[in-house]
Amino acid sequence: MNRRVFGITGPIASGKSRALAEWRRIFSARGLGLATVDVDETRRRILYHSTEERHLDLRRRLAATLAIDPAGPAGWNGTVLGEAIFADPAKMSRYRELVNPAIREALGEALERLSGWVALEWALLEEDGLADLCDGPIVMLDCDPAVQQRRLAGSDLPAGQLARRIAYQRELQDNPTKRAGRKYIRLDTSHDPSADVYERIYEEIVADQNR
Repeated sequence: MNRRVFGITGPIASGKSRALAEWRRIFSARGLGLATVDVDETRRRILYHSTEERHLDLRRRLAATLAIDPAGPAGWNGTVLGEAIFADPAKMSRYRELVNPAIREALGEALERLSGWVALEWALLEEDGLADLCDGPIVMLDCDPAVQQRRLAGSDLPAGQLARRIAYQRELQDNPTKRAGRKYIRLDTSHDPSADVYERIYEEIVADQNR
C-alpha cells in the first residue's frame, strides 16, 4: 500500500491527542495501521535534543538571533524560547524563518520511511507551510479558549505564556491560507465529540483518499 497522509491541526489543548487515539482505534478495528508523525515532537528534537551538526548550528544561529545565552542561568529550554518569541512578533517571524525549513526537512525524511496510512499532526500545519506534505484532507479542530485554559491547568508553562500561545495560534487560524482543491474537515472539540463523529470523519478521510 502506498503512503496516504492526512493532516490533523488545531490549537494547543484542542484535543488532537484524543482525536488521534480515536482514529487509531477505528483504523485498527478495520485491520489498518495508522502511523503518526508528530510535528511538535520533531520540533523539540531539533531544538533541544538532536546532536546532528545541522541542528546544532541552527540552535547557535537561533540563540544569536533571539539574544538568548544558552549558557546563562535560565539555559536553553522551551520556557526560555517561548518567552522570547511569543512576546515579540519580530522574533517570532525570525524564529519561523529559521526553524520551519529544518522541521520540513526532517518531516520529509520521516515520511519517506513510512507506508500505509499516516496522520501528520501539528497546531499550525497550514500556517507553517506544512499542509502540502499531506495528500489527503486536513482535519481542523476548533475549541473554545476557556476550555483550552481548563485543559491546560497544571501545565509547567507560565500562565501568561500559555495565554499568549492560545491567542497567537487563534489569530493565525482565524485567517488560514486555504489552498484550492484541498479538503478541510472541521471538528469542534469544545465538548467531547462522540465516537460516531470520529467514525464519520474516518469515512470522509478514506473516501477522499480512495477517489
